[in-house]
Amino acid sequence: DELKKRTFMEAFDAINKNFQDIFAELSHGHGRLELEYPENPFAGGLIIRAQPRDKKMQRIEALSGGEKSLTALSFVFAFQRYAPAPFYAFDEVDMMLDGSNAERLARMVRLQSNSAQFVVVSQA
Repeated sequence: DELKKRTFMEAFDAINKNFQDIFAELSHGHGRLELEYPENPFAGGLIIRAQPRDKKMQRIEALSGGEKSLTALSFVFAFQRYAPAPFYAFDEVDMMLDGSNAERLARMVRLQSNSAQFVVVSQA
C-alpha cells in the first residue's frame, strides 16, 4: 500500500507541476490540482482549481465554457507531458474559445506535437 501511494503521489506531483505551467501559458492565470484527502489520496477525488487572468480562484464547476475548455486542455496536456500517448484526437475543443485563446491553444498543440500526433477537428 505504501509503494502504491508513493508511486501515485510522484505521478500526481509531476502532473500538478505540468498543469500549473501549462495553465499559466494557456490562460495567463494560475491553476493547481488538489486531492480531496491528501493524507489518503485513494479515499477521495481530484479537485481542479483555476484562476484565469483577472479572475478569482475557483473550482472548475464555476468557470465559463471557454475557461473550462482551457482548464481541461491544460490537464490533458499536463498528463501528456508526464505519460505521452502516441496519438490524440480533439474534436471542436476550440468551440468555446475566443480568437486569442484559440491561437494559444494552436501554439500548444504545435509544441506538444513534437512528442505525439494530433488530429484536431475545428469549426473555423
